[in-house]
Amino acid sequence: MRAPRAAQKQHASRLLRLHQMTAHAPRPRLLPPAPPQPDPTGGVDKTQAARDFNSWLREDGACGYGYSVWLGPSEVTYGSGRVLLAEVYDAEVEGALEGLRAALTWSPRTPDQQCRIVVCLDNSAAIRAIRGSPSISSQAAAEKFAEAAARHGDVRTRWCPGHTGIAGNERADQLAKEGCRASARTGRRRLVGRGGPEQLQEPRAQGLARVPPGAAHQTTAPPSPARCEERARGLRRLPREV
Repeated sequence: MRAPRAAQKQHASRLLRLHQMTAHAPRPRLLPPAPPQPDPTGGVDKTQAARDFNSWLREDGACGYGYSVWLGPSEVTYGSGRVLLAEVYDAEVEGALEGLRAALTWSPRTPDQQCRIVVCLDNSAAIRAIRGSPSISSQAAAEKFAEAAARHGDVRTRWCPGHTGIAGNERADQLAKEGCRASARTGRRRLVGRGGPEQLQEPRAQGLARVPPGAAHQTTAPPSPARCEERARGLRRLPREV
């Protein structure tokens, strides 16, 4: 008597065995076409790209900033610095703050003689930050910028295209590179002593003010680097408050 058909043992065919040995391949997904991506090389030749890459490898995660303050056709003061473990965006916001502080020293003190200050940046994200929409990383600097601008009363921001031959923008880029190459010892410090927080800025040659002939403003000579270092050592010896 023959066994029922369902109870008979079926031998797997070669095609079935091959299917069982083959790994499962997911079906391709149909996606909309992606927008064109920018050239990752940036249009730079290999020689220049190699120099930039080697310079990038030697960096310690710091970004430099620079500012140049102009009164009419003349540059009246300038400066640079570095921000440790930061992005270019953070350095742009910090540079805007330091540039505004430098410009405020040249602005008349009486309210009826206040001149308008226009802060020009080539970074649109930094402009949005100092206008009231900062990210977490640059929130403190953006708030200080807003406070200083409110005290003056007539501070405006304006976007300027970068790397287009604008004298002030090219000057700020040059100072930012100098600030990034500066050592941590010559950068901006924040020391805390018994009397509370105090900010010290050690002077550098590229950060000193240049007064044009016939300028009405009078400035005093900045302290020497030795004097700044002496003050810093004095603050270090003070007991820290817990």
